Amino acid sequence: AYDYYNFWGFQMFNLYHYRYTDPWRVEFGRQIRESTSAFMENFPYFFGSDGSPVPFGRSLTYRVAAVSPVGYAEAAGLGTLPPGLERRVASGCLKYFWERGMLSENGLVQPGWLGANAVVAEDYTHRGAPYWIAVGFSPLLLPEDHPFWTEKELPMPADASDQVKVVPGAQMVFRINSRRGESRLYPVGSPRHNRISWQTGIKYYQHAYSSALGWAALGENGPDLAAGRSGVSLEGKSWSYRVQPAPIFLGSRHNASYYMADLGQAGYARVVTQTLIGADGEVHCVYHTYPRPLYVRVAGYGIAVKHGEKSTGQQNRETQTLT
Repeated sequence: AYDYYNFWGFQMFNLYHYRYTDPWRVEFGRQIRESTSAFMENFPYFFGSDGSPVPFGRSLTYRVAAVSPVGYAEAAGLGTLPPGLERRVASGCLKYFWERGMLSENGLVQPGWLGANAVVAEDYTHRGAPYWIAVGFSPLLLPEDHPFWTEKELPMPADASDQVKVVPGAQMVFRINSRRGESRLYPVGSPRHNRISWQTGIKYYQHAYSSALGWAALGENGPDLAAGRSGVSLEGKSWSYRVQPAPIFLGSRHNASYYMADLGQAGYARVVTQTLIGADGEVHCVYHTYPRPLYVRVAGYGIAVKHGEKSTGQQNRETQTLT
């Protein structure tokens, strides 16, 4: 699967060994240079202007580790982005988490995203796991006269202009809304995840993920907390959720994917989603090939609530309002 392990795993270790391990650099140097160049081209699109990485995938409790490739790439002499742009992303990400409850009252980093929140964790996460944030301080490898420190910070995509970035190799499309400072990720395809763990469907298989909104989590061994997944159902009660979607085509304004919905003894249905990307949002058009009518649900976003605040809601028979 494509996720932040490409950031704090593969890129980081490849660049580390390129810099500090001569045999590794000799044998794999060309591949590392090429992959790093391609990776860094897309790197800034994963962040909103407030510094938030798009919350997508697992091990999100590592937080600022998402910017680790910046320091390691520059230390290895393989930085391809303007240093001022790199520092804008790195400093913005650190500021985002630092000011939104990354440290608990006792000064520790707890499993979570902003404040402590166990729903973000996986079954392999423990109290020490969040300290993987340390690799996000990789720019400290650079001397004080390095351009990373001396050049003026430059605007990143979410600061500058509305745009769409298609990343065919990762089967992703990004839409940047600079007026809202938002980066929105559409995982048109999401290859089979090699570890089926808690909340995998929520973290990988939604139609879209936003730097401004978290995903709507499930209750452990219970119902959805926010009806947070997209899927189909024969009777409107038992749902087959979107899993391992495969791309049909990717485009800057129009993309399509499908997945095979398991309906139990009733067999399988091929469920297709065509997504039309607009200036301020998107339209998901869902249809299926099953010979009988199916209930369809499109969901996924959580509710934006500032750290330390609580959401309020009003509901009646006609509408539901959440603030």
